[in-house]
Amino acid sequence: MTVERIKGRRELRSRGARPTPVHAKIVDRISDAPKPRYHAFDGLRGMAMFLVVGLHAALGYVTREIPGVLWCVRDAPTTPVIDWFCWWSMGVSNPLYFTIAGFFAALLYETRGLRKFLENRAKRVAVPFLVAVPTVLPACLLAWVYGWLVSGRCTWRQAIRLRFRDPALRSEQFGTAHLWFLEYLIVMLVAFGLFQWWLQRRRTDPTTLRSFTSLVLGSRWRPFVLAVPTTVLLWISRQHVGIDAVLDRHNSFFIDPIKLLHHASFFLVGVGLYSLRADLERLARPAPWYLAMSVPIFVGRAWLLGRDRVAPLHGADALALAVLGALFAWLIVFGAIGAAHRIFRHANPTLSYLADSSYWIYLVHMPVLGLIQGDLYLIPGHAVWKMPVTLLGTLSIGFASYHSLVRYGAIGTWLHGRRERPVLDSSEPGSGLFARSFSPRRRQLRASHQKSQI
Repeated sequence: MTVERIKGRRELRSRGARPTPVHAKIVDRISDAPKPRYHAFDGLRGMAMFLVVGLHAALGYVTREIPGVLWCVRDAPTTPVIDWFCWWSMGVSNPLYFTIAGFFAALLYETRGLRKFLENRAKRVAVPFLVAVPTVLPACLLAWVYGWLVSGRCTWRQAIRLRFRDPALRSEQFGTAHLWFLEYLIVMLVAFGLFQWWLQRRRTDPTTLRSFTSLVLGSRWRPFVLAVPTTVLLWISRQHVGIDAVLDRHNSFFIDPIKLLHHASFFLVGVGLYSLRADLERLARPAPWYLAMSVPIFVGRAWLLGRDRVAPLHGADALALAVLGALFAWLIVFGAIGAAHRIFRHANPTLSYLADSSYWIYLVHMPVLGLIQGDLYLIPGHAVWKMPVTLLGTLSIGFASYHSLVRYGAIGTWLHGRRERPVLDSSEPGSGLFARSFSPRRRQLRASHQKSQI
């Protein structure tokens, strides 16, 4: 039962009326009304997904391998700048996206209740994950095996039998690959829904929890306060698997509890931000300062990571690496959300299109990217041009497949809700293909037909 339905029935009882079926339908209609769309979070969601694609396009050209990251090729010559970009992307994309996921999870639960919340998240998260595991993951493995073949890391006999002599290939060949994010998110969503339901069953007063949330997230010092527990988790994860949870990409079907706790902390902050949604304007004011402070902090972390790849850090240096990783993550999360709140104030058809397409591209981009990097390995050249070619080629195929096969079909409806094809006014002057695609009338129709479904 949704919050609106509960409030509606309480109001009827206060008036001495019983909630008849007609009243229930009216309350249900109110709860199913279009919900407000947060354009800042929409824009960040799309940007975070494309940042992940950029990260994957760069991982084949790092100068030093990241432990646990088994890539299809390791091409050369390259530049240390790509290593820095990968470290920066890993520190930005996942904290930001888990925070956004928590914000929308709180929105869904409050407006739809437990049952519809679980139905919606099962449809939009669990089902795509379960479908992608037997379809996308085998395609990823084939693309990776192709890369190992052309780079001489395995033989045809090993590839056909999927039995590799290289211990790194054997230990990392099976797992959820890039879909690990959805696997961890499913666990968080189920735990969040059941916890909220339990609180409602116990009729717990949420005032204390909201006051604590407002005290922490409403403070200008929130990145530094939240960095304390995150530092502990990064330190523990480093001791546990040899690399902190920010960079940990070990390929496995099993969930690492420390890694889960680290990412869940950002999810919970997203939930807390939803309770302060009316105060986002004030929370966005320090965003430029947060982003500015994140620059020297990342430079310090990157310098330590470079030393750590040569010889593992210990003692104070290892602790400093964890502190800087935690500070950078929270500064970039609050800085990016604040900046987006200032920039993306109104609906933008292009931004909405990018946000819609990002989910599909995230799901299917890895096999395409792996094949492109395997082909480019056979061509002599520098990573300075190979990485952009990989990124542009992957995004081009992703956008083309999304627009022609997904956006207006059943898959698009399942992933992000129904999108109507824009209706062309034949009387509009300049009805050529280019004019039809970019005319103001067409842009207006495209925007008006998009529904605010999450």
